[in-house]
Amino acid sequence: MILDSIKNYLFDDAEDVKIINEIYSIVEHLNEDYPRYKEWFYNKQVNGCFSRFRDILFIKNENSKIIGVSFLKMEDNEKKICTLYVCEEYRKKGVGTMLLEESFNILGTKKPIITFNEDKLFMFEKIIVKYNWKLTKIVDSLYKDGIKEYCFNIV
Repeated sequence: MILDSIKNYLFDDAEDVKIINEIYSIVEHLNEDYPRYKEWFYNKQVNGCFSRFRDILFIKNENSKIIGVSFLKMEDNEKKICTLYVCEEYRKKGVGTMLLEESFNILGTKKPIITFNEDKLFMFEKIIVKYNWKLTKIVDSLYKDGIKEYCFNIV
């Protein structure tokens, strides 16, 4: 497995478009849980990678297929993992831990802000316990009407 950053591709027009679209293709289903996710991804996250305030980490398998991603926001007052996703067939194989550990290195903290919706919270319970993340807020309808968002590590 190879861990990489989108910042290594941003100035190679043909390659960056290919990588960016491949990354989006594995998280596209998140539009169901987060309205306007596609717009946010391209306009906010990808464009933000041209600055020092955002990054996209990804892991490729032995066939160079992207199998996991971590989207980071690194502002002075907010160190956040905006999206953490590992393809289902690669879960429980260390991919998420690899992404998290590198995210922590870049963000400079093992307790970044991270949120999970109530339908997905169970998927992250082991990570939450492993890193001793603290539930600091529950917000109803933050991203989608009627769905609670569980917020961790907000100070």
